[in-house]
Amino acid sequence: MGWNIVEGPDDYAGGELGDVVWPAHAPSRADGFLSIVGGDVYRGASLPELQGWYLFGDTYTGEMFAMQPDGGGYELRSLGFTLAQPASFAVDEAGEVYVLSLIDGLLKLVPTA
Repeated sequence: MGWNIVEGPDDYAGGELGDVVWPAHAPSRADGFLSIVGGDVYRGASLPELQGWYLFGDTYTGEMFAMQPDGGGYELRSLGFTLAQPASFAVDEAGEVYVLSLIDGLLKLVPTA
């Protein structure tokens, strides 16, 4: 909650902040991120190595990432693949994550062979 008053930790358009929910972590351009699209915490069974990780992507580069709390900070890792213009995420009833690509449509994250 907070859009379109703030974007990440930055004042976007001014206004009453009220009940703004601040981000736990805000990767920046200085870190190489250009346009973050938020995702979901993985709670499925197909990718046990991602259990509890927050999944997100960069719409501009297409790179996909995972993040989780690590002591007082956050551990961040690349998922090692890119998607063409990721725009949104969804979770099914089993906790499996889907990513909507503006070019390739709806894709389910699954283990590689």
